[in-house]
Amino acid sequence: MALLGTRIRSLREQSGLSQAELARKVKVQQPVISQWELEKSQPTEAQVRLLEAVIGALDDSPNLDIPAYSAWVSRQLAAEDMTATELHRATAVSYVTILNILNGKATNPQKKTREAIAKVLGSQSGAEQPVAPTSKVAGVGQLTDFDPYEEGELPSKPGV
Repeated sequence: MALLGTRIRSLREQSGLSQAELARKVKVQQPVISQWELEKSQPTEAQVRLLEAVIGALDDSPNLDIPAYSAWVSRQLAAEDMTATELHRATAVSYVTILNILNGKATNPQKKTREAIAKVLGSQSGAEQPVAPTSKVAGVGQLTDFDPYEEGELPSKPGV
């Protein structure tokens, strides 16, 4: 289990924030962030809640590899100087869903969730690779890409 200071630093860097930017968002001075990251002091419970609203959950998640979409949302939030709470309010996407996206736990958010976030944060240019509508794999056969959340896009027959 990573130390709290290490986790704060890791999430801050993944969010693309400097210590000064994070300090401004959680309403403390920059040296306080440095002290937390160096394990010389600990944030209060209220400060932990503010930190989590900005950079995500501070508990150790099993997967520290953040998916491209999560990284894009984090970068856009930092560029727009928005918090997860502000994004939740602007998009009407649940706060828990926003945090799960930021932490990489929601690896495939629903299309309407992605659209609501894109409406507020802008285009995803480069965040997702375009997928060919159909592909053929030797030994497997024809593959079809579909959105599992859209009833009309579900395949008509079982397959790969």
